[in-house]
Amino acid sequence: MAQPIPSNPAQVHAIGERLVRVCLEVLGGDAIQGIIQGFSDFDAQVYLNPGQSGPYGVDTDKIFAMQERMDSLSVREAGFTELQLYLVEIGHLPPGWLGPIRGTYSVLYRAIPGGYEPTNEQLRGNSRKLIGTARQYLADFQRSLVDNRNDTLPRRLRLLSTITTPSVYALVSYDDEDASALWAEDKFTALQRLSERYNGDPGHQHALRFYDDLLAMGGTTPPPDILRAALRNGIDFLKWVDALNSNLLARQ
Repeated sequence: MAQPIPSNPAQVHAIGERLVRVCLEVLGGDAIQGIIQGFSDFDAQVYLNPGQSGPYGVDTDKIFAMQERMDSLSVREAGFTELQLYLVEIGHLPPGWLGPIRGTYSVLYRAIPGGYEPTNEQLRGNSRKLIGTARQYLADFQRSLVDNRNDTLPRRLRLLSTITTPSVYALVSYDDEDASALWAEDKFTALQRLSERYNGDPGHQHALRFYDDLLAMGGTTPPPDILRAALRNGIDFLKWVDALNSNLLARQ
């Protein structure tokens, strides 16, 4: 299995500093409880103090003001495909939101509120729930894939990875005593655990091929046939996840 090209730590740190400046410029220091950065990609969460959101979330003008400044973060120059930024108001978490997992983030500014890290029990339950969503997610994904132009396939591939990656973690942690420790490991360690745990089942090879496909692209846009082959590997992996879910349900 191929290994990822590490991002430049200095560039990553600089992006974090620029992101904090943007948040302070637009939202103001009094509005922010804390800002954290995840390790799997450049994903960041801004925890807002109560009262900062209205019926439509954060004020529309502030949303546009934030968006206008995103290019200045130079995310792609640091080796990341995209920035994922979430604005979360304390006390009004999105449905199903578990909060950041211990060991999977670093603090960029102030701190996150106490009690927002999920417990091992919550993570095990969430992992089992996630495994159970593979069938519906895949049905929806394939339904929306059929009319895509070739130039939209890279975006579809990225979208597919938003469910394949947590599914890898879910399959190795749904019954583990220290689930949070497994979720805190990097993606390629999780894939190695998947291979070891399901060594007798060839289904896990779909996941390995999917991530090898992504790494081989190296930030480039390959021909459509290559993209379709990668999508098929991701889809076949989720079909295997669904089959495992049926076995789990049969044992309960």
